[in-house]
Parts: sequence; C-alpha cells; structure tokens
Amino acid sequence: MRADEQVADLKARAPCAFEVDEVLAVIPSHWVHPEYAGSATAYHRTVIFECAATVAEDPAVVMAQQQRLLAKHQPEGQYRPLKADDPLYRGALNQLAAITLRITACRAKFKLGQNRPVAARKRVIEELRRRDRPNDARAADALQWTIDHPSPQEPPMAGDTLDQAKTKVTDAVDRLADDLEKISHQIHATPELCFHEEQAAGWLSAFLERQGARVERGVGGLPTAFRATIEGSGPGPTIAIMAEYDALPNIGHACGHNVIATAGTEAGAAIAAALGKIPFAGRIQVIGTPAEEGGAGKVRLMEAGVFEDVAAAMMIHGRCGTQVWRPTLGIIKVKCEFFGKASHASSWPWSGVNALNAMIQLFVSLDQMRQQIKPDARIHGIITKGGDQANIIPEHTASEFYLRAPSKDYCKELLRRFEGCAQGAATATGCRVTVTSDPTIHDPLKANFTMAELFGKNLERIDFPVDPDDGEAGYGSTDCGNVSQALPTIHPYIRISPDGIPGHSREFAEWAKSPLARAGMVAGAKALALTALDLVAQPEQLRRAKEEFAKTRG
Repeated sequence: MRADEQVADLKARAPCAFEVDEVLAVIPSHWVHPEYAGSATAYHRTVIFECAATVAEDPAVVMAQQQRLLAKHQPEGQYRPLKADDPLYRGALNQLAAITLRITACRAKFKLGQNRPVAARKRVIEELRRRDRPNDARAADALQWTIDHPSPQEPPMAGDTLDQAKTKVTDAVDRLADDLEKISHQIHATPELCFHEEQAAGWLSAFLERQGARVERGVGGLPTAFRATIEGSGPGPTIAIMAEYDALPNIGHACGHNVIATAGTEAGAAIAAALGKIPFAGRIQVIGTPAEEGGAGKVRLMEAGVFEDVAAAMMIHGRCGTQVWRPTLGIIKVKCEFFGKASHASSWPWSGVNALNAMIQLFVSLDQMRQQIKPDARIHGIITKGGDQANIIPEHTASEFYLRAPSKDYCKELLRRFEGCAQGAATATGCRVTVTSDPTIHDPLKANFTMAELFGKNLERIDFPVDPDDGEAGYGSTDCGNVSQALPTIHPYIRISPDGIPGHSREFAEWAKSPLARAGMVAGAKALALTALDLVAQPEQLRRAKEEFAKTRG
C-alpha cells in the first residue's frame, strides 16, 4: 500500500473493517420505484470483516511481505524479486508500507432495499416470486423478514471483554500520544482566557471527530464548549470525561489546563479509535468545559442541561504529585468598591474623601481578622483600581477578593465578616461602600471513593505511581466541585512537575510543556478511559458510586 493512502489512519486506529460484496442477482430498478425505470439494481450479500491492522514501513519488512505475496499468488515464478538497490525500485520502497490485517470477527448481511418503504419492499417481493430466478426466492424471504420484524437487530458481533477493551484502549493512547502532545503544546503556546478558547476548542473537537466520535459544538449556549460522544452497544449510562483548556491572564497555562484538555480528549479519542463502538451498554462523552478560571463554565453547562443525563463524571488535574483524592475549597467571589470625593491632593486635601484610604483599611482589617478564622480558610484579593493620579484624592477604588473555605456554609460566614470589615473601613474614612458577591458559589469537591478506587487500580494497571501527600501545600478550588455535588464525580491529580513546584507560577507553566507533562497526560488519559469503561461495563460499580453519592454529605 502507498504510504500516503490510509496508513496514517491505520497507525492511529488499528481497528478497521472491510466489506466483500457478493452480487446474487440483478433486478429492474422500477420494481423499487417507478421513476427508476431506466436503470437496474443489484441485491447482494455483504460479508463484513472486523480486523486489527499492523503497519510496517521498514523497507526490509515491505520487501519480505511482497516476496510472500508473489510466492503465493504467482507460484509459477518468473517475477522480479524486490531488492533495495534495484534501479526499478529505487525510491519506491520509501513510499510503501506493509499492512497486515488480523481478522477478529466477521458477519454476513443480506442487502436488498431493507430501508425502503414497506410498499416498495412488498412490490419487489411480488416481482421476485413471479420471476423465480436462482436466489430470487431467498431474496424475497429475506426482504419479507424485514417487514415482519420492523426493528430488526443485526446479529451481535463477538464483543470484547472488559480486559480486552482496556488493552486496546491503552495501546491506542500510546499511538495517539504524539499527536495529542502537539495539540497540548499548541494550546500552551496560544493561551486563551475564559470564554475565548476558540482555537483550543477547535483543535480538540476536530481531533475527536477524526477518531470517530460524534461531536456537537457550542453546547449549553457556550461557543467554546463541545460534547463528543462514543456510543455503546445499546441504551445505558452516560459517563462524562471533562476537559478544561482556558489559561490564566499574563502567566498563560500556569495551571496546566493544556494537559487537562489533552488528557481528557485523548481518553475519549482512544476509546473511539480502539473500539469504534463501545462493546457495553451506554456511552462515554468528552465534554469540553470552558472558563474554569473565573467563569464557572461547568456551572453554566449544568444550568443549560448538558450534564442532565450524565450518570458519573471525571477529569484529571496536573500537579507536583499524583493523588487519587485531594479535597478542594469552596469559593465566594466578591467585588468591593469605595466611593469618596475628589479634591486636589496638595492644595485642598481637607475637601476630599479618600476612597484609597478606605481600601487600605479594608486590607488591614482583613489581615487582622485572619487570626480569628479557621486555618483551612483563605481570604485573598487585589486592588483593581487605586485612583487616577497622585495629585487627586481618589474618589473611587475597586478590588476583587476570593473567600475560600472547606464548606459552603463557612464561605457564607466569611462573606458576612468581610462585609463587616468593608463597612467599618467606609465608616472610618467617610466613604460609601458596595460589596457585590458573585451569585455562583464554587462548591468544594464531594468525594466518591468508589470511583477513586477504580481510578487508582487503573493507575496500578499502567504502573503509574501514586504519591503520598507531603502536607506542603494547601488546597485550591474548582467549578468541578459543583458537578461533584450534583452527581458522582472524581478529580484526581496527576504529576506533571517535580515536587514543590506551585501551581499558578511561571515555573509550573514551563513544566506544563515538559516531558514530565507528557507522561502525566498519557497516564491521565489511560486512567480516565479505563475508569469510564469500568463504569459502563460493570453496572454494579456505578451502582456503588451512586449509593455512596446519595449517602455522603457534601
């Protein structure tokens, strides 16, 4: 086979199929429809072979396979043997590949207008029985069967066991890794902020589509969201693998979302490429979730019903160590503004009311309050406007704060105390204050140890180590927490950097495009794909995950 014809597809997707048609007879097309009177059509038997392809591009292997084929199909000899130095073949061997197809299953299908309207099929049956040529009676019987069974089920293919499916999928992850690493580096080199991830969403969804997944773009009313579905053998649960791909302002992919995106995408793509259709009831989806950094994209997708039919969800996150379970904090995001009165800062300062003094007092009050809040709570903010010019008493200042805690209730308690500090600063300086909290509260993650255990076992299967928690770092937050409060969800962390490299740092951004990040991407993709397969193939595991979810408080 020429190396530029389908070889790339076969290397990426070893499972393939080909059909052999056996024409049994020809009938006039006007039997099917009166307007087709000027042509004829055939009815035939199709044998569908499912195969696993092996591709070899080494010239020595190509020559050996050609020799075997010539010896088999031209036993009388008198053919010119292939030699690398033969002028006739000079340069040609570099354009050829040897393809070996190992047949894994086959089935026959009789094809004769079974998708035509019933009236047309009855007309063809009548004409076949009247004509009565060889095979006509068989064709008429087969077509009558499609009428008697309006929703015929094709004979099932020999399905993979769960272990066989896992092996195929992990092999596919390895085959796709180079392509996904390139996309990871593209996303890393082209950081896009929340709700503006046009290129990242385009690259990821297109890759999934090329591997055979059915892709919907702009789901949930978000232009940069997508959903890619790999169907199973019949109705069953939907398992979602989430992918994030937005960047941080100014420091790019310092949270490693390029790795999150490609690990989730590779998991779904490998399932589609290796299995085509999942050999178990249900479906697996990759949901592209934009705007984790500040936009609560998953919450908006949930509100739009994108997760409505999802039975369980999962994703991975890069970190300086691998942990199957790690808590996160809830967040309330707050904007605070002080309003004073402008005046000349040198000649008429006593006529002004200084809004910057109020803002500084707020920060001082919050620093003092930290002594009386729980150790695992966090309050941190920035001044987004401190004034207009040094010789003007600032009449308006603004800031943004994140209030974090392990529970939603304590987040609300922090907001109450924050509002007290802000009002106190306003009173002390004679300013007016407004405190505006984001109506979307980021929930803390709700643990699901049933799913986490499956994920951990799959890490063991691929020999990827889990690291102990050294206690060095605190906890972050994620809109995945809101998903976890609605349905069974896991959010494991995968090592993509050495110990001690903090997230949201320029150092972490550099590690997010390193060989260590590739290893984390591949391991994350494999463990996600295998865990998703566990849940569709083993209903009792999904049942256990749901029971745990129902019993566990958030």
